[in-house]
Amino acid sequence: DFSNLFIKELRGGNKKVQRTFNKDVYDMSFSPDGKKLAFTEHNGSNTDIKIISSEGGSATRQIAATRGNEVGPIFSKDGKFVYFAANDGGAYYVWNVELDNGIKTQFSEGFTPVMLADGINMLVT
Repeated sequence: DFSNLFIKELRGGNKKVQRTFNKDVYDMSFSPDGKKLAFTEHNGSNTDIKIISSEGGSATRQIAATRGNEVGPIFSKDGKFVYFAANDGGAYYVWNVELDNGIKTQFSEGFTPVMLADGINMLVT
């Protein structure tokens, strides 16, 4: 059951914030400023990407949803984009969505995007 998400301190493991969801969630990723949390939500037969405030409240913003699966969201170093992998009946592709305007762009073939510390390069499998 992945319906509860806890943000905990490294020292002592004290809970700082608890987020409770109606559906299973995984693949969490913090924005660079720590104010947003992107995650994959399992909706029965598929998965979608959503964003929620890491500090409280219940409003979510759906940033990717197709009849296929979207997984593995990560923020760009500047926090303006979210990258994720999507499969709509065939191979997986890495997409990005610009958070200011919601425009989605296919970035490359691949799966499990990982942003490198330089914020300029990304690993994909």
